[in-house]
Amino acid sequence: MCTNRPFQKEKRIKVVKTEVCGWGVEATDSINKGDFIIEYVGEVISDAECKERLSYLKYDQFGPDQVKCQCGASNYQGYLGVKRKKSKVEELRNWDTKGRRTPNIRHRR
Repeated sequence: MCTNRPFQKEKRIKVVKTEVCGWGVEATDSINKGDFIIEYVGEVISDAECKERLSYLKYDQFGPDQVKCQCGASNYQGYLGVKRKKSKVEELRNWDTKGRRTPNIRHRR
């Protein structure tokens, strides 16, 4: 039996077409600082690995020596980089799930 289950139970988001920036996500519930938004399903790689792959893949910087690869992202997290203002509203945290570290995205503001 497959034990994979989505983490998202409380906060809901939906994909929307914006007037200016293309596609993005919008909260359908109020989201407070530190609230879980969605599990991150891509890779977290080093700067060195990013530089090696940079010529052919899409990446966003999370922090010092932490880069997220959005190639093959299978949930809404791929839309989280689309914002009108250039403010960081997401942060990467590791969440221990049955002894396994799982990256997830939380609200920063």
